[in-house]
Amino acid sequence: MSIRSFRLLSRCRGRHVVAILYGADGSWQVGSNGVKKPQQVCPRRVGRFGRGQGWELCAAICGQQGHAEQQVVAAAGTAANGATLLLFGHDTICPGCAAVLEQAGVKKRLVVIC
Repeated sequence: MSIRSFRLLSRCRGRHVVAILYGADGSWQVGSNGVKKPQQVCPRRVGRFGRGQGWELCAAICGQQGHAEQQVVAAAGTAANGATLLLFGHDTICPGCAAVLEQAGVKKRLVVIC
């Protein structure tokens, strides 16, 4: 079993999400919704956006490269095919991420509520 190194970006002020992908080949990958330009307060909360709205602010203001699920699939590459996803810090997988996981061939998705 191997764990590839990854660089953990600064914590998202709105909701910190981490995705772990366990590949069918025994490899592990980690992705997060970390940001390059951390803010004191989440811009989505300042703008009073509802759930699932205002995501463009995450990229534009905070420099977020994508959701944790998107980041872990990108890190895993072809090892995502047949893999199992563990998602921490959120209670659901958005439709866009669900499509990314489906296309990558992720076979099982577990949302871990702590």
